[in-house]
Amino acid sequence: MAGENAAYSLSLVYSARWTDSWGSASVGIDYYDADWAWVGYEWFALYNEEPGPNAEGEWLSYSGDFTTVPETTYLSLKLQAANWTTVYFDNVSLVPEPATLVLFAAGGLAMLRRKRS
Repeated sequence: MAGENAAYSLSLVYSARWTDSWGSASVGIDYYDADWAWVGYEWFALYNEEPGPNAEGEWLSYSGDFTTVPETTYLSLKLQAANWTTVYFDNVSLVPEPATLVLFAAGGLAMLRRKRS
């Protein structure tokens, strides 16, 4: 569960394998409400070019922060490659920011107290 206006840090490494034409890779984040109805998205381009952004066998890093949109309960993270390329992703990390962690912890404690009553 994500929660609305929650801040996250995303980091990953990626490596592209090219054919004779250009390619692209991106990260997509879809936001959904409590009923899993879509409420919005964000999209981060990793690259969209020819030749590839990395030498053969080289890994590149990406890191960025984002905040969920209002009404968000769930989010979906999509690692995408398009056109004539293959992209390998590794060490993907999606971490709530400290303030968001505090809110999650407070919500969890409230649920525990509620169950005990």
